Amino acid sequence: MKQEEIEKGMEAKEDEGIYSLLNCYLSGHEVTGPTPAEKVMRDNITGLIFATEGTTSIALTWFFWLVSKNPFAETKIREELKRNFSQEGFNKPPIPLQPDVLPSGHQVNQNTHVLISAYSMARMTSVWGEDCREFKPERWITEDGRIRHEPPHKFFSFNAGPRICIGKDIAFTLMKATAASIIHNYDVQVVKNHPVTYNLSIGFRMKHGLLARVSKRSAQPRHIN
Repeated sequence: MKQEEIEKGMEAKEDEGIYSLLNCYLSGHEVTGPTPAEKVMRDNITGLIFATEGTTSIALTWFFWLVSKNPFAETKIREELKRNFSQEGFNKPPIPLQPDVLPSGHQVNQNTHVLISAYSMARMTSVWGEDCREFKPERWITEDGRIRHEPPHKFFSFNAGPRICIGKDIAFTLMKATAASIIHNYDVQVVKNHPVTYNLSIGFRMKHGLLARVSKRSAQPRHIN
């Protein structure tokens, strides 16, 4: 529909003069390049829609393992769910790098390869404090119960700046909804002595999966592997 509007010159007046990645992608732009073929556009959009599937499942796998090891956190989550929800509720393109000097004093230019380790950043006391290695969900919540804003250059899992993941909000919403529903309705306990480690990859997928016993909280417990 958007492509037809652009071809017929029917774009809304409020869109005029506003930089839109979708408009540039569909009509061609010096940054995004010429308009791709329809098949390429279809494949790219499909990839965009489903891009969060793998990363979301990985994140939730580690999340439930951590919650299983920290029952106090699980109790606090359930208390918050009980306070806020009823039972019925649960049934930009990249910019070329210019010569610059990093805060560390290192000089970089367009030919410099800069690698950032999100794994290391998440475990640095200089970034997150002395309790950086603790499973502490409340570090993300303000005293008045709101989500604490952390700059993307500090919490780098979704990248930052012009290269920030455009699916960040979708991923967070999906993970919160999934985690809240499961924790509210079930007990998830990792099978004893199940090996928990990760594959060395960009996604840090759990190497052996998460073998757990799931029991329904509203009825007699039953084990599901």
